[in-house]
Amino acid sequence: MRRRWLILIVAAVAVMAAAAGCGSGSDSTTGNGVTSGSAGASESTAPSSGAGSQHKRPSPQHSSSGGGGNAGSGSDSSHPQGEAEEVTEAHEEEASSADQSIQEFGAEAEEDERNEVVDALLAFVRAMGKGDYHTVCDDLNAKVAQELANFGKMQKSREAKTCPELLEQVVPHPEAERAKHLLEGVVTKVRVKEGDAFVLLKPAGEKLSYFVLTHEGEEWKLNSIALGAPLVP
Repeated sequence: MRRRWLILIVAAVAVMAAAAGCGSGSDSTTGNGVTSGSAGASESTAPSSGAGSQHKRPSPQHSSSGGGGNAGSGSDSSHPQGEAEEVTEAHEEEASSADQSIQEFGAEAEEDERNEVVDALLAFVRAMGKGDYHTVCDDLNAKVAQELANFGKMQKSREAKTCPELLEQVVPHPEAERAKHLLEGVVTKVRVKEGDAFVLLKPAGEKLSYFVLTHEGEEWKLNSIALGAPLVP
């Protein structure tokens, strides 16, 4: 039942991303120890943004490649054997995906921007893992927050539920295990264009996932409450 509610609300708050472009980037390590890889890109239309999204997908073009790094442990670019294996598996999943729109979205982020995007994502993941829904709500972009507010008003109660109250209702138990795997995972790409970012992250022991963020004011905000969506196989 909880999973059904989560799927419904994720579908309710999913948003559209921007059109894709072209560019390239370089390897780097963020302040959190996240190493993101470089990748070439080519023109495309808007890629899908995750569970419940309604994006038009471009025709597949060339696959991308890049480095990677542990998402939460502070590792450097000289990957330990286990991490190197995760990076290799992630790139194989990227290359074999029938939909290359995320890999080819915009351009690989420059170091400073990449660090900002990944820092925002990891803060959101940690908050979801702890059930810190006040922080989660602060980490969501304005459109998703408004959709959540509208969803809360539809609930059968005397008073409209706040964002944290609504999340406590539909996600009563923190997604601790999923968050742990994500924080121990490998970020392989951070693709950006015109204020939108797609992050490819391979959770430890799981298949590659992606997240979508939007730049609002001086911060990067999440486009969904979901802890990632699977890359199209």
